[in-house]
Amino acid sequence: MQRTDIARALLAAARTAALPEELVRPPVPVRPARLPNPNGCRWCGLDAYGHMTEWKPPIGWHRWEPPTSAQRKARMLARRARRTAY
Repeated sequence: MQRTDIARALLAAARTAALPEELVRPPVPVRPARLPNPNGCRWCGLDAYGHMTEWKPPIGWHRWEPPTSAQRKARMLARRARRTAY
């Protein structure tokens, strides 16, 4: 059985059982949030190449600035944690 067939069967069962479709609809895969590059901008996380001038709430308009050592380490650890989580 394909996923579409399973979804149709679940929806049909929900209609006969008088369940709301939200309870039986298969979950939609969610793409994980993008983690910034460890060497990305200090303020927004974008790479130096193509950064131009960006606007972010804490700093406003800014040019690319290198991240602090603590930011680099935290970004690398977050990427490693995501890799090992799957």
